[in-house]
Amino acid sequence: MSTIHQLRALYRPSAEAQAAALPDMGDGLAAQLANLSRDPNPAACEVMAANLEGARQAVLRLREALMASPPPDAA
Repeated sequence: MSTIHQLRALYRPSAEAQAAALPDMGDGLAAQLANLSRDPNPAACEVMAANLEGARQAVLRLREALMASPPPDAA
């Protein structure tokens, strides 16, 4: 495997790998939102907003990976 392929594998995980991480990300965000609802404060709101932005970016990276992937063969 060439260096370029190794770097791509490291820095650009496959669409499948990215999609597989979404349930864990969702669970983490749900727990953070529940904690925020129990103890709302400005600092926790900032952290939550940053984490939501991270989730948004992850979804956009998945979109890019899906668009870059060849379409599955039609059966």
